[in-house]
Amino acid sequence: MLYRLFVLWQRKQRRVVIVDGRAKANKTKLSEVEYEAVRVLAVKIAEDPPPFASVDDFIQADLSAQA
Repeated sequence: MLYRLFVLWQRKQRRVVIVDGRAKANKTKLSEVEYEAVRVLAVKIAEDPPPFASVDDFIQADLSAQA
């Protein structure tokens, strides 16, 4: 099993934001749907960064993206 951690480097704010994490079997690919879900979260964070994001913020963003 391999794990992927997606982060967004916010250089001006001097911080790294964890966008999402995914797991996949060895020698397989993540689907485009999964990559798109990560992209949506990254754009949301980049456009309107909360001062401190909680797990609930990411869950709400993910649920909104799926709707």
